[in-house]
Amino acid sequence: MKVKKSKLAIKKDTQTTETSISKKTLLTCVAIVLVVAVIGTLLMIWQFADFTVARINNIPIRHSEVAREINASMSEAMGQGLLPGTETFDRFVREDAVRHAALEKLFMDYARQLGLSFSAGATMEDVERGVISAILTDPAAFGRYADYMTDDFPVPSDWEATAADVLARARAGEDFDALMWEYSQDPGLVGNPDGYTFVPGQFIAAFEEATRNLEYGEISDLVWAVHGGRQGYHIIKRIPPPNPPANLEEGAELFGAKHILIQEDAPLDVDTFRAQAIITGFWAKVDTGLRTLSALDRVPVSN
Repeated sequence: MKVKKSKLAIKKDTQTTETSISKKTLLTCVAIVLVVAVIGTLLMIWQFADFTVARINNIPIRHSEVAREINASMSEAMGQGLLPGTETFDRFVREDAVRHAALEKLFMDYARQLGLSFSAGATMEDVERGVISAILTDPAAFGRYADYMTDDFPVPSDWEATAADVLARARAGEDFDALMWEYSQDPGLVGNPDGYTFVPGQFIAAFEEATRNLEYGEISDLVWAVHGGRQGYHIIKRIPPPNPPANLEEGAELFGAKHILIQEDAPLDVDTFRAQAIITGFWAKVDTGLRTLSALDRVPVSN
């Protein structure tokens, strides 16, 4: 004989079932959250612990970034007399590679602080040029690097006075060849120690005309000319052509000459020294403040 449940009993059973379902849903949600949290933690460990070899001034340095520096650091270690395969060698290579990777990242960060942006394929040379350009156009910014300017600027020589003095000495009877080897800045001197043989139109017009107006053994006045953007003076001594060509056409004009070329110094580019000061100053400042938390033993010394 079946007993009918009262409406109250049915209601209680329904509430119990609903409560059980709610607990299951809650437990399922909690489990999912825990799984996600565990996976997230593992991913974080994988990304920031397993593959991070150091953290420099709160900037993480990864294995791949350090690996790019390994070869250069190995060369540096060998240059310091460390023996490959030793613990000292390996430790130096790892620490040096991490340091260089850190400096590059800090320099990139500095470039961004200056408002600079670069393409994905930009090299460190590109970044350096951008930083230098930005700082050189801002006197206040460059002021932070002024202490790193060197004082050993080249002193321009009085090249015009030197040329006049050499000419006077040559005409006074000093050995022309000796003066030529001591003072001439002619890049072709080594290849033409006995002088030049040339035909009309081969050399600049002023050099050719001065040679044509000389007798053999006679020395010219100072002949002004510009070569490679630098002005200078030729002191020419006409000689018989030292190496006349065998197939010279009959009646063709042929010249022979030795000469002393004395040029002005290359223009002093102060911005070159300022650029060096910026780079030297930046590396010096950040390198002294590097804080390295190492996990270096995971870095392979050979690529």
